Amino acid sequence: MSPGATTGLSQLITAAALPSFKLRATGSPFESKDKLKARGYRWDADARVWYCTLASQPLLDAELEWLKAEVYGRRSARLDIEAMDSTVRYSARPGRTVEQGL
Repeated sequence: MSPGATTGLSQLITAAALPSFKLRATGSPFESKDKLKARGYRWDADARVWYCTLASQPLLDAELEWLKAEVYGRRSARLDIEAMDSTVRYSARPGRTVEQGL
């Protein structure tokens, strides 16, 4: 291996340490379900909410802007955002709740 090259394992460890975010579009209008589904959201039947997982803060910020413009129609909404790190991402434990309103 050449000096300064990274291994696949080191890249995985670095990526696992970065936070990701589970965004739940609570109170989204029924009419927006097709937009949410096309955008990659999944339906949680138990919680009765559309959700997606975003890999970084910039992606979360962009998604919040999209939700505000396309789903909630610029009206205020309270979203459920869960910050997940490597200790909770693949477990049944919940992540840290992030307070967020649109």
